[in-house]
Amino acid sequence: MKAVVQQRYWGADALAVADLPMPDAGPDQVVVRVAAASVNADVWHMVHGRPRVLRLMGGGIRRPTHPTPGIDFAGTIHEVGAEVDGWAIGDEVYAETVTLQWKNGGTYAEYAVVDAHRLEAKPAAIGFAEAATVPSTGGIAVNVTYDEGQVAEGHEVLVNGAAGGVGAFAVQLAAARGAVVTAVDRAETFDRLRSLGATHTIDHTEHDFTTLGQTWDRIIDVATMRPIKAYRGALNDDGRYVVVGHYGYDPTWRPWLGNLPGFFGQILAGLFVGESVPMSTKRTKRPLQVLSGLIETGQLTPSVAHRFGLDEVGAAIDLLASGQATGRIVIEP
Repeated sequence: MKAVVQQRYWGADALAVADLPMPDAGPDQVVVRVAAASVNADVWHMVHGRPRVLRLMGGGIRRPTHPTPGIDFAGTIHEVGAEVDGWAIGDEVYAETVTLQWKNGGTYAEYAVVDAHRLEAKPAAIGFAEAATVPSTGGIAVNVTYDEGQVAEGHEVLVNGAAGGVGAFAVQLAAARGAVVTAVDRAETFDRLRSLGATHTIDHTEHDFTTLGQTWDRIIDVATMRPIKAYRGALNDDGRYVVVGHYGYDPTWRPWLGNLPGFFGQILAGLFVGESVPMSTKRTKRPLQVLSGLIETGQLTPSVAHRFGLDEVGAAIDLLASGQATGRIVIEP
């Protein structure tokens, strides 16, 4: 089969398409014919090997332990393991292949192996490419709106970094819960964000939302670049701040630890500041079930703006990092 192989961390020839043996399904696994796989921030981190601490957390020290990048996918079951129940050859499914996104997941290939318990039936309302954009970023969005954020009808919710993968889903999920959503991003994304359910918009290149004198019931912070004290004045008295922790695509910025010190510092701070900026580490066990239901009812609409082949993965990742993508990016083997 054809697959993308990453021999080392980022360089001009780090990624190449190679012929690899067909994978075999273990007893509790399936082999899926990949129709589409998404490009997201976790893939960028693994291809670049940044921050370097992720290499110690399962990615591989000198080169990736698992050579084929990609985490999310949508496709058709090709082989079913001997102990798998409930799935059959030909079923249309989608999922993420790994839970810990600091290692390659093998979806930039014609076929991929995945544990059967991770699978969810692909919603009939969308195609394979759209489904492939959902699992990782959609799962995080469920966590920050439903579990940590506990967004409810009538809440004033601000999503910082609203046009990215997690942010766009968070806008839709919050709007579906009846919240009034303020989306913070670049001005050129505003039409799209309003179509996703945002009522208000703020251009982060013109305004710092923490200094505008406005307050919100929930702040969902995808683009985490400020110290925790900056958010206190932007929250209502019983407001809740939820951090995602993405800090951008500059491989030279804090190359060893990235934003991890600030991220964990915010979590620790949240333990001591009461209801003003609470934190949580819990996560919905089956977020794809939630997302599938919203997709089928039309409350969540995944979309694809850019499509690339296996031999264009490097260009696709560069487009993501450039900030010029107009929506989600997928790889179609």
